[in-house]
Amino acid sequence: MSEKIVKGRDWAFIVYPESAPKNWREILDETHMRWVESPLHDKDFNPDGTFKKPHWHVMLSADGPITLKAVEKIIEPLNVPAPQKVGSGRGMIRYFIHLDNPEKYQYSRDEIVAHGGADVESYFELTKTNKISVMKDIITYIYENEIDNYADFLMICIQKSDEWFDVAINNNTLAINKMIDYQKWAKDQDIISYDSYPTYDAPAYKPAFLYDLMRSLKHQPFMLMESAPSQVNWQSYSPLKRPGQMAATELQAVAHGADTVQFFQLKQAVGGSEKFHSAIIAHSQRTDTRAFRELADLGQKLKEAGPTILGSKTKAKVAIVFDWSNFWSYEYVDGITQDLNYVDSILDYYRQFYERNIPTDIIGVDDDFSNYDLVVAPVLYMVKAGLAEKINSYVEKGGHFVTTYMSGMVDSTDNVYLGGYPGPLKDVTGIWVEESDAMVLGQKVRVKMDDKEYETSLMCDLIHPNKAKVLASYADEFYAGTAAITENDYGKGKAWYVGTKLGHQGLTQLFKHIVLETGVESLVCDSHKLEVTKRVTADGKKLYFVLNMSNEERELPNKFADYEDILTGEKAKSSMKGWDVQVLTK
Repeated sequence: MSEKIVKGRDWAFIVYPESAPKNWREILDETHMRWVESPLHDKDFNPDGTFKKPHWHVMLSADGPITLKAVEKIIEPLNVPAPQKVGSGRGMIRYFIHLDNPEKYQYSRDEIVAHGGADVESYFELTKTNKISVMKDIITYIYENEIDNYADFLMICIQKSDEWFDVAINNNTLAINKMIDYQKWAKDQDIISYDSYPTYDAPAYKPAFLYDLMRSLKHQPFMLMESAPSQVNWQSYSPLKRPGQMAATELQAVAHGADTVQFFQLKQAVGGSEKFHSAIIAHSQRTDTRAFRELADLGQKLKEAGPTILGSKTKAKVAIVFDWSNFWSYEYVDGITQDLNYVDSILDYYRQFYERNIPTDIIGVDDDFSNYDLVVAPVLYMVKAGLAEKINSYVEKGGHFVTTYMSGMVDSTDNVYLGGYPGPLKDVTGIWVEESDAMVLGQKVRVKMDDKEYETSLMCDLIHPNKAKVLASYADEFYAGTAAITENDYGKGKAWYVGTKLGHQGLTQLFKHIVLETGVESLVCDSHKLEVTKRVTADGKKLYFVLNMSNEERELPNKFADYEDILTGEKAKSSMKGWDVQVLTK
């Protein structure tokens, strides 16, 4: 029987200083093969507790499979034990420093030496499976240890392992992570980056909200780090982006404060879970495809307009409070109703300003309220020490404040404020709430406002006005005729309390009144269905982003008739096709 020929790309062997020639490294280098040398292992123990002889581990790598005999011939001058075929190069290099063997002495990764063009770092790159495992460990650690400061977290990662640190610094913000307080972390960041992958059926105001949140974290432009050239691979249904839709969605990010837009991925993967995720260069490997042409066109437009747009700021006079402590505490409430959803509650109110084209910041409770004419704080369930005084002072000096049901109920320890809801906000709102009635699934209660009736859901507060006047009353249930929405004069300002979850039509009617009272202005007054935002350059030039975030043709507001589109260098078009975008200035 013929001897079995053993082949492999990677081979490992041990070099002992006492028996190897002094120039053993030069001998290996002269083969012009890739090889990696471990730190000198001089702290390894035998099972009986005695020290092992000092030694180096070496892994020799070839471009293709080579035989055991060929390897033996290469290393014969080194006077070393027989080489062993390596099953996993990654596993072997990690063993060089006992990375996966905590019971053994931990050698320094910095002392691993690469020869012949070997790429040591590639062996330490996390696989997708390993990265998910590390992220699970990190999230569990954050949750169990209540870590909410990014600088502290990074120090923990440095102490834990290089893998933790790698995951911590090389991952981008994706939508809203409930586990991580972005506002606290942002204080220790230089730049905010964000990955945007809205679902195919997401209304345009949802990604707009997230862009405004990212911009507001540091009140400066952010980076759109990732987005899809066309379809994604992870939705139940992943339709193509329609002609023009890709550019519109990218420019929407710029309209709300992004200074860069990037894509995943350059070339479409040939394997793995993301092989059907779109790319700049698709599987066809052609540059005459629709997606490539649209991307090239967008790139050219941004190249021309970029110098004008870069660094310009959004100046908002309206702010919506989004607070992670409330996010956590509100959705962990036991009782009343199981349908408490913090993000959806915030979005209901954000939509009112989005549809009116009123620039809006998304701020935290620690931000300066005095920068705004109107501050809206839906479901401000947890009111920490000092916050009520801050709100009172803001309104007393002429500010305008809106809050809702499930507000002012608990302190920072999640203990209820006694004396009636909304706890420390009773003075500024001019009311107290006796009870809150939960609506069962599908149940609606009508409220009467401005001689019209509107449906509400989720819950209804039973409100006792003290100084506040009633803007809307319930029309159903045993509390019919009692206050549902109130307005209170407080010092030089006003505060509104919305005691129920109004539907969109009801909120639209309410904010028609509030916007008029506060004097905050829309960027355009014409009746239209376009999204309009404004960025202002350092020298005061106003840039109006006018976006048609639909398939339907829309008419440009009359205000912009004599403006110029900096994306094309031409006069503004009076009619905008589906997914058309203009960036207008005078």
